[in-house]
Amino acid sequence: MGNDTDNYDLLKGVNDQIFRENIVVVVYMSVVIVFGIFGNTLSFVFHAFVEKRKSVTSLLISALAVNDSCACFLMIGQYFRIMFFLLFTSDIGCKIFRYLNYVFLNGSMLLLNPIGIERCLKVVCKNQRFHLTRNKARVFVFSVLLYSIILGCRHFLASGVVDIDVEVMPNQTVVGHVCTYTNQTIPLMKVLSSLDVLNIAVTNVLLISVYAVMAKKIGLVQKHVDVQPMDSNDESRRLATTVSSIVLTATNSNSGNSDGDQRQRTHVSTIPRRLSSNYYERKITIMLGVITMSSLLSFVPYFIVQMGVKPDGRPGVYYYNPLVQIAWRSVMLNSAINPYIIIVFNNTFRRFIYNVARFKFNSQP
Repeated sequence: MGNDTDNYDLLKGVNDQIFRENIVVVVYMSVVIVFGIFGNTLSFVFHAFVEKRKSVTSLLISALAVNDSCACFLMIGQYFRIMFFLLFTSDIGCKIFRYLNYVFLNGSMLLLNPIGIERCLKVVCKNQRFHLTRNKARVFVFSVLLYSIILGCRHFLASGVVDIDVEVMPNQTVVGHVCTYTNQTIPLMKVLSSLDVLNIAVTNVLLISVYAVMAKKIGLVQKHVDVQPMDSNDESRRLATTVSSIVLTATNSNSGNSDGDQRQRTHVSTIPRRLSSNYYERKITIMLGVITMSSLLSFVPYFIVQMGVKPDGRPGVYYYNPLVQIAWRSVMLNSAINPYIIIVFNNTFRRFIYNVARFKFNSQP
């Protein structure tokens, strides 16, 4: 019994040393988790309850914010995984942690597909029959998340606590317990990891294609707007440039009335509204394009580590070095940065954040 206690103390000493060496990784994860949960929660509240435009885009962004909030919350498990790196004893806990972590992180990437497709249909297709409705968008989101849930089952089945020999002193080893893929499933997981590569490849090709089409379309719209005829008359110049609608009153004689009574017809200019609509659609498309590009780029370091870097497997050093661990956890940024990109492009969301920061919860953004 005393020998087991001594071995545990020696193993805990090595585990604590690993934790201290990876303190930069812990700080990185803490920052991402805090800002991710805070930003995505506010993004969901804004798009679901505050924003007046109840559009399909708002619905999809709300779904992405909920998924990313869950992903950031589950990242707390990464913290405990480092803290108890060699002392992880719960097999079912390991399975659940790795499964849920994969489902929501993968869902963050897959949800970019309906967002991109919805934007493309709205920008390119004038016929609204081809646009996504809110009900169709809900089905799309459910299908994407269900696919991620099913795909993540392999991580639940393949994960577990693996015993490894840890060198605690020269010529002395004790058994450590690491949450990872079991030895029997490693060859299978290497084959099945091609599904992840396929997912990112299909997502890349699809999103690059739809945003390329939208970029061309937006360029044509902008060119068309820029060449709007401008009269030298001051009233016409204001009509073509102002954001608010200008009401012009025209007085016409009623030829059918013998006493010469006149009636007024009010004409509301549609040019400013069209200009404002084009500007809004262009801005939100660029915003979603930036979100998509940043999300896809966040997966690049992860796949480089996953496919090309192996941990040091010698006894006592069975882990990645801190910089490689940060690169491996780069996908965490995918679930944290979206709200802060929205802040840059969406003035209304920025005012909402400002009101929240000043505790003006009942103020109109």
